[in-house]
Amino acid sequence: MSVDTYGKIKGYISPEQIAQTIRDKFGVEVTVDVHKHVHEKLDDLDWTFRNYGDSDYWWDEFGYIEFELNGEKRSLFYSYSNINTYENIDYYKNNFPDRPDLKEMVKSEKTHVGLGCWGASVRIIETIVSAFGGWVDDNDCDSIPYRKIERDTPSLFNIPCEYNNPTHKTDYSTDAPIYRGMPEYDD
Repeated sequence: MSVDTYGKIKGYISPEQIAQTIRDKFGVEVTVDVHKHVHEKLDDLDWTFRNYGDSDYWWDEFGYIEFELNGEKRSLFYSYSNINTYENIDYYKNNFPDRPDLKEMVKSEKTHVGLGCWGASVRIIETIVSAFGGWVDDNDCDSIPYRKIERDTPSLFNIPCEYNNPTHKTDYSTDAPIYRGMPEYDD
């Protein structure tokens, strides 16, 4: 098991948009190797989820966006799914009741990005997420939850993975259509 730095970007952000953000923010060449995978019909799934878009099928995109920054060769993992199962809702509800921004994170349509936690990982993920807005987990092996990053927030450069920034408290609601009944997250 390795330590990773993750970003959850609010909404669907294409791999090409992420790649262009990396080019624009860091001035580096970028290679995209992300593919779309179509799974079964939504009506055939026997679990509860929230659906985004107008497709009758569950689909996702995943792969890598590769670049080199300051001599570090990086492979940014990218993933998006058009369904949301409210992953970890009970964990956030029970352990962080004073963090309404985590409710928004769980209930939102999200694009996921991640890097192994070394070198400039936090800087890179934070810079990408701040271009769109979302959440960052500096170190997925500690007990500190994701922190909210507003759109166009300046990145905090040269932060080691062990550093945990203060949390940002923001209250938003997300009301995307429900495909089947979703568990409620107490307000």
